[in-house]
Amino acid sequence: MSRFNDFRGKRIALKLRECVKLVRSKNAGPFELTIDVMFSNPTLFRSCVKTGVLGPQNIANIYNIPDELIKVFEIEMISTIKISFPRPISQGDLGDADNHGGQQYSPLLDLEINNDG
Repeated sequence: MSRFNDFRGKRIALKLRECVKLVRSKNAGPFELTIDVMFSNPTLFRSCVKTGVLGPQNIANIYNIPDELIKVFEIEMISTIKISFPRPISQGDLGDADNHGGQQYSPLLDLEINNDG
C-alpha cells in the first residue's frame, strides 16, 4: 500500500504536513522571509514538485504577493523546497506580528499533494 493509496487502493491526497519531516520559516534579513520545506523522502518531494502546489503562483495567492517577487528553489539532492519572498511589513515595524518570521509557514501545512501516478 502506497502512502497515496488507502487500504482499498483508492488514490488519496496527502496534506503537506503528512509529507514533510520539517517545515520552518524565518527572516532572511529584515525585508525578506524564507520558508524551508523538507520532505520525508524523495518520492514525496517529486510528487509535490510535479503538482506545483508550492510554485510561485500558488504561493502568491496564499500570501497575497505578486508571483514575480517569489523565488522557489527545488533542491532534489536533499528533498527540499526553499521559498523566499518579501515580508509584507519590515521586521520590527509597527504592525509586525511575527518579528522573527517563525510562524509564516502555517498556511502551507494543509495544502494537498495529489499523486497522479
